[in-house]
Order: sequence, then structure tokens, then C-alpha cells
Amino acid sequence: MAILLANADGTVYHRYGGRTYRSPMNMDSLVEIMREGMKSHATYEKNPSPPKPDPPQYLPELVNVELKGIMKPGSGCFHCHYAREAQQLLTLKAGTWTPDQFWIFPLPKQIGFVVDQEKQYLAKEILPHSAASKADIRVGDRLQSLDGKRILTKYDIQWVLDRSDGGAVTLPFTLRRGGKRVTGELALAAGWKVGDPEDYSWRVNNPFTAHMIKFLPTPGFIGDRLSADELNELGLAEDRFALRVTKLNYGPHQAGIRLGDIILSAGGKSEFKTTQGFYAWCESMRRAGRDIKIEVRRKGDEMAMMVSLSYLNYSKVEKAPKVDLGFIPQQLPKDGGVRVGHVTDDSSAETAGLLIGDRIVAIDDVEVTTYDRLVTLIDQKAPGDLILIDVTRSGDPRQFSYILPGEEQTKSDVAKLDSRVTHTNQELTCTITIKLPPEKHIYSVHKKGLGLPTRVDFRGAAYDLVGTLSEPTPSEVRMPGAEATWVLHGTVELKQKFRVTDAEAFRMLIEVYAQVCDEKRCHEFRAVAETDSSKDYFWEYEGDFDGEPKLSAVRPNP
Repeated sequence: MAILLANADGTVYHRYGGRTYRSPMNMDSLVEIMREGMKSHATYEKNPSPPKPDPPQYLPELVNVELKGIMKPGSGCFHCHYAREAQQLLTLKAGTWTPDQFWIFPLPKQIGFVVDQEKQYLAKEILPHSAASKADIRVGDRLQSLDGKRILTKYDIQWVLDRSDGGAVTLPFTLRRGGKRVTGELALAAGWKVGDPEDYSWRVNNPFTAHMIKFLPTPGFIGDRLSADELNELGLAEDRFALRVTKLNYGPHQAGIRLGDIILSAGGKSEFKTTQGFYAWCESMRRAGRDIKIEVRRKGDEMAMMVSLSYLNYSKVEKAPKVDLGFIPQQLPKDGGVRVGHVTDDSSAETAGLLIGDRIVAIDDVEVTTYDRLVTLIDQKAPGDLILIDVTRSGDPRQFSYILPGEEQTKSDVAKLDSRVTHTNQELTCTITIKLPPEKHIYSVHKKGLGLPTRVDFRGAAYDLVGTLSEPTPSEVRMPGAEATWVLHGTVELKQKFRVTDAEAFRMLIEVYAQVCDEKRCHEFRAVAETDSSKDYFWEYEGDFDGEPKLSAVRPNP
């Protein structure tokens, strides 16, 4: 839970809360913070200085664009921290992100100040040889301000530290000691933000931040620690450390690690008390410039592989590639097992001879009784691997094998300006293109009938729409006894003219919604496009229309 004490003009006085229910929060401390916060408000109102407003960020669009397929908000809930994480992904794409940037909101102990958990402005401990110790801050001192900001909580301290430069910097402070006001300066050396990876590794197993694996102190994968029963089943000692890989980035994948691998050791060390300790050890190895030797168990065999430092370069981390199974597996009711559903035309599965209705018995000689078990086995595969599938067809056993290809994705431009924004009163045309697969259609924007019409929303600043959105002439479809409907097929281009009212402030964001349908079913298609005065490209749709759209930033052809 987090509570902000703020002014209506956007000025934040204080921050209170914690990341778990075990955080030191109670009604007494909250009341004290609120009372003290009123004093901060009274002082501010005497000389207000509202912060300069930042350009608005549309959080759902940031998440749906930047974290599409990575973060899936539960029940449509968008967390505030998603905004910063989306910005980190932008810097990652631009190639400007470095591992030093994951030391966000440094704990007060980074400056040597250990707070009292109940009264977080009090110094409970001063770490020896720290900046606080050298500045003669003492146990029992009441910190009043840091770098000009009034301090009431440790989160106030963390906010100041997060906004401070990670290089050599000096931060002025004031405190109360024995009824007297004391001033001084904290002299922080270059690299002072770099902390203990274990202080950050809790984020890896947090369900709301695990999607930021590439920004956290991990070796490029995360997993679940094996239980005593699981260890015993594998013939391993009940007290030893073993981790099953559940999420995997591209670098370790290239080194040979697979989903489902059991991690036994890293960098010559196998005794870890906690999963966080394992992550912290791997991060310390990486920061020391060392490649990491990882020992794993896979299908009963033990093997070792080197995860090179280059694979742990965070600016090049990508998601591990997925395989194209070539068919859709279906879970049968009442523990009936798994069967082959739709088989993709011209796929390796079709060429091998799999047919709709084949009952799947085993994958690579491992029994398959549930859909989840099949997915677990497939997740351990990589493009180019051989797969062996045992099935029964009308009661007869059959076996098929083929090489698994990677997932292929087709591209469709969603939105594009016809020229760069250069001056006020400039008239431009935005073309929104949706390339539909054969035998599929979307519904008309303007014609009413059966089916939800395609919707295009324009938001942003410094422009006026000119006229209405144009579309190709739709086809009328009539079914006996039903209302007529109008549909669009093939490559659909929707065009909107607009006039720029302020070239410097220009910013446009577009959301496209359509129902992509065939004779049997419809799929929702949502895409987000945006631009500003410095960019003339939009977000582009990738992927087939049978799955969730994936969006990525691309520059249009000149």
C-alpha cells in the first residue's frame, strides 16, 4: 500500500506505505505523518512552486504497447509502477539502458543511515565508514531535510536518493539533535547507488514485477525452488538448492538453458539458503565481469554450460524464441487426455501426418495426460529441435516426428503520417492500414448492422481533425432472417485528415479496435499508435489474428 500526501498542484509532500503487509504501517504512525504533513502544507502555501507538468502518459497504452505479452494486468488492473517500467523498456529499445539503472530508489543504508521502522526520520544505526558516519550523523538524530526536501519517512529519503545522480554528489541535510538544529553535507562517492543485489531480488518473485526480469539482478532466467518431495523424487538431498526454470531470456537460451531445466549450481557454488541469494550471487558474478558456469539437470541427465557475459548484456536481452507446434492441442473433458485440434495448413505437423482428433499419448517418450503437461514439455523445446509425438488414432498407436520451426509473424502497418510534422497549420493525412488474412473481415466504421463496428479513437494535443474518417466501400452481407451487415476485406485503409495547431506541442495517439471475423468466430484486435513533433512513425501491428496482437516500434520506409 502507498499513500501520498500531496498538493492539488502536483507537489508531493511525503510518501508513506510499504510493499507488503509486513511493512511497518499502523494507524498511530499514519496519523503522525498526516499531522506533520499539514505543517509541510502550511509552509508550502506561503511560497508555492508548482512542478512543471510532464506530458501526459496514457498508462493503459504504455502497458499494452511496451509490455504486450510481457505484462498481463490482472483483472484489468494497471499498477502505477508500470509507467516507469514502460519507460525502461523504451530506453532498452533505444540501446541506452545499462545495468546500473536498476538500482532504483536506493535504501537509506546506501548512505549509511538505518532508519527506525516506527519513526522513520530517526537514525536507529549509523553504518561505520559510511557517508552518514563521515558527516557526523549520530544514532538518535532526527533527520529533517535532505537536499532541500523535508523528511518524514524512509520513502521520502528513497525518493531524494532516486532523483540524485549516481556519480559523485553532495547532498545537504538538516537534523535535530538534543533540541538543536544541525546542518551538514553528505559526500557520496561515484557508484554510491550500487547496492546489495539481494535487496532487489525480491522483485523477481513478486508477481507484479517479475515481468521486469531483464531489469533485475538475475542471470537471465527465474524459477521456482524445488520442494522436498520434488528433490526426493529426483534423488537429490532434501536440503540442497535446486531451481526449476520458469521464465527465460534469449541470452541463456542461446547458451543452452531451457525452460524446465533444474538449476543445480552457478559459478561453482551450489549452497544457497534462498532463491534471492542465488540471484544475488549470479549478479555479483556478472558485475565482476565473469562468465557464469551453470550446472543443470534435464530429463535425468546432468550437464553444464557457460552463460557468457555478452549474453548478460541487458541492452540486448530478448525473450527466448518459441516453437510453432503446428497444431492446437485440446484438453478433453473429464480427464480424457489431450487430442490434436486444428492442424495448421502446410505446417510440419501436417506434413508429418498428424490429423485432427489424434489422441496424444506422449511427447518425447514422456506421458501426456493433461494440457498443462503438454505445454510444460513444449516449453522446453527450441526452434530446430526434433519432437517425437505418440498418438492413438481410432485405437491404433502411431508415432510421428518432425523438426519444430519457430513462430512466424506477419506485419501490418497500423498507422502512418504522410509526411513529417514541420509547421503550424500544416494539413496531414493519417493512414491506418489493417492487412486481413484471407477469408477474414472487419466491420465497417460507419455502416450499422450486425457486429461491432471498427472504432478509431484519436487523442493527443495540438491538432484538429478535418472531416470524418474515410474507409473503402464496404460489402453488404445478408443472411436469411437477419439484419444486414457491412464488412471490409483484404487490405483495409482508413484515412483521417487533420490540421496541426502547434507543431512543437503536437502529439497524437490512436487506438484502433476491430473485430476480425471469419464464418466461425471473431477475435478482437486492438492496436495503439502514437507520434509527436519529433517522430513520424507509429506503432505497428505484428502477429496473426488468432492470437493477441504484438506491437513494436518501427520507422516507415522512406
